[in-house]
Amino acid sequence: MVERTRAPAQADRALQREVATRQAEEEVRLLLTLTEAISTAEDFHSALALTLQKVCEFAGWEYGEAWAPNERKDRLVIASSWHAKNEQAERIARARHGISFAPHEGLPGRVWSSRRPEWNDERALRSGIVRQPAILELGVRATFAIPIMAGSEVFAVLLFAMLEPRRESTRQVAIVSSVAAQLGSIIRRKRAEDELHKRETLLRTIVDSSSSVIYLKDAAGKYLDANRQYEQLFHLRPSEIRGKTDHDIFPGELADVFRANDVKVLEAGTAMEFEEVVPCDDGLHTFVSSKFPLLDSSGKPYAVCGISTDVTELKKKEKELEERLLQQEGFSQSVLNTVQVPVLLLDQEGRLDYANPCFERLSGYRLEEARGKDWFETFLPPGERERFRNAYRTVLAGAPVVGDTSRIVTRDGCEREIEWNANLLKDKNGKLIGVLCSGLDVTERRRAESWLNSLVRAAPDALVSIDRRGSIVEFNPAAERLFGYSRDEVAGKPVGLLMPEPYKSEHGDYIARYETTREARAVGRIRTVKAKRKDGSVFPIELSVVEIPTEEGIHYAAFIRDISERIKLQGRLIEHERLAAIGLTSAKFAHEISNPINGIYLTVQLLRQRLQQAGAADQKTLATLQTIVREIERLNNLLGDFRALYRSEQYKFQPISVAQVVAQTLALEEAEYAGRGIRVQVEIPADLPAVIADGDKLEQALLNLCKNAVEAMPWGGTLTVRAAVNGPEVAIEVSDTGTGIPADIDVWEPFKTTKKTGTGLGLVIVRRIVAAHGGTITYTSEFGKGTTFRLTLPLRPQESAAEKSAPL
Repeated sequence: MVERTRAPAQADRALQREVATRQAEEEVRLLLTLTEAISTAEDFHSALALTLQKVCEFAGWEYGEAWAPNERKDRLVIASSWHAKNEQAERIARARHGISFAPHEGLPGRVWSSRRPEWNDERALRSGIVRQPAILELGVRATFAIPIMAGSEVFAVLLFAMLEPRRESTRQVAIVSSVAAQLGSIIRRKRAEDELHKRETLLRTIVDSSSSVIYLKDAAGKYLDANRQYEQLFHLRPSEIRGKTDHDIFPGELADVFRANDVKVLEAGTAMEFEEVVPCDDGLHTFVSSKFPLLDSSGKPYAVCGISTDVTELKKKEKELEERLLQQEGFSQSVLNTVQVPVLLLDQEGRLDYANPCFERLSGYRLEEARGKDWFETFLPPGERERFRNAYRTVLAGAPVVGDTSRIVTRDGCEREIEWNANLLKDKNGKLIGVLCSGLDVTERRRAESWLNSLVRAAPDALVSIDRRGSIVEFNPAAERLFGYSRDEVAGKPVGLLMPEPYKSEHGDYIARYETTREARAVGRIRTVKAKRKDGSVFPIELSVVEIPTEEGIHYAAFIRDISERIKLQGRLIEHERLAAIGLTSAKFAHEISNPINGIYLTVQLLRQRLQQAGAADQKTLATLQTIVREIERLNNLLGDFRALYRSEQYKFQPISVAQVVAQTLALEEAEYAGRGIRVQVEIPADLPAVIADGDKLEQALLNLCKNAVEAMPWGGTLTVRAAVNGPEVAIEVSDTGTGIPADIDVWEPFKTTKKTGTGLGLVIVRRIVAAHGGTITYTSEFGKGTTFRLTLPLRPQESAAEKSAPL
């Protein structure tokens, strides 16, 4: 009879193990399919669409949507959708167009706020807080929504709809939930790539919109790239530029000059400025070319970038003006009427005496209505007037002004930025005529520079630039968020402020060595190092340093990315794979040896009973048999822990009182604690709110933590369990006054234990339980003084009136 009863139970357990094994294999296959699909997606929205398609195809669901937060992060908007090729699913897609959700509003809004998946069958859609008749009219009979997260941030909410009545499939939900938990970082990376592509496209648009000629050549003089202005000016397609040299495009003598200037920049390794003559459609033009080198990872220049501005008209104007002044008395206006830069003549009182047609077009004023007006009061904004009056007085005193920039106010109230040169104008007899001002409209250039600065400030990665002394010059908002300092706090401070040892001590010597030997250890490379925040915490970063030649001297810029989450994720993935492998092996191993072990256990028990009944066993023999029984029980417990690593656990989440679970946990071991001389303290406020949890699993986790704490106090001590609200979570702490954990012990490593009888799997299982609840677990320990384990669980989400009547 016993054998007949045992056989079905064993068969049932074997079936459960087989189901769990297949589920884990399906989970891995789905994750691999999604990872491959997302990696090939063109952008963030395409990645979400592929995710929806693959999940629907896996689960046999007909419709899926992806909802993402808008720019203000105050509403969810639809980012992508997928549906089966049938009329009903297409009707749902049309009906959903243009909808958005606030937090707690509708199924997407509820899942966004609670950060927990939600399943609604047809009965739930017809009644209760999720009553949604509009969705039922579209033919939806069941819904499932799940958040895609990275850390604590929800990047998207995936919503699936079924057109046939369905009950919740725990297997499908468990697989999709497990896969979704691992997709967050992948989706986040795809979105970051999307944003980077947009910024690169914007930067290229800015470069192509520049009126200056911008180009890039390698060390051999071959063109690598050029902007649209270059292509239009010289009537060349991109394919006709790349790979060519100046000798392939320009006359030999001019090409020789261009090449010689490029070589000077490469040899000097710094920025230089040249005046170069270039043939254009209407003849030779004069360009001022600012050229600077690009450096490779060893610090060696590998390319030259040039920005050339056409100054032909300005040169022509200066030359013609000089010739006219030598030929006649007075001021010749006819010459200035033809130049395409603004030219003004101010009298000794600062009144406008002449403005050429270019200035008329720029300002919107005709010369007839502007002549005689005070230049400073009429054309300059209030904040510029006093400074330029002083500059004007300087010119009258005989000192010219070169390259001074001011804003002018046009007739329609707009402002333009002009870079001015100003000098005294005299006739051939030396009589003062006035102050001649010639300008260059740099408004668009300044806007481009502003765009670039905006890109730097909006960059998701931290940017820190330093001067040659190692003092901080630039510190963008991402750097402020990453390090905890404001820009004003670090400006001019040594960059070592952001470094732990040994990097801090070595940095000054490194800059000096690099500038002397050009031996690069960080410049031009991507390195993984450590950084230090304002609060003293040290964290891993990915560091990329570039050298930036400037007019003031060489600067260095570092792009910094916090890779803490990536390292944690890599560690979790490695641990997950290792535990899965261990669990799979142990499951097979347990399957093979469980029956023999049970047989041995029963045989030993029977043998002991017969020896006792026959009076044939002495105390030594009975003690030996009892030892064998204990070892078999220990082996069975170990196999149970093995199975727990691989088994896909089912959780029953519901509102749980933390105080009640703690009381039940401590009651189980109350007698043992007293026998060991352990004093128990419980510090839980009476008004502590409920958490969404599986009471049995939470009790198992707390029991393991309390058991470890007690075993760490072999000579007695105090076990303290406390709980408190911590923002959107409840934090539970289990503390002991025991021996502490040695610094060289990784408590999360399977089979790593300091106890003689421990398996090293208890804390691994605890962490798995906490992670399944959407919580975290950490610990602090001081050797010889005690240890505190701290786990957090999300609070129960609050319902709002919107939830009771919101659409899907």
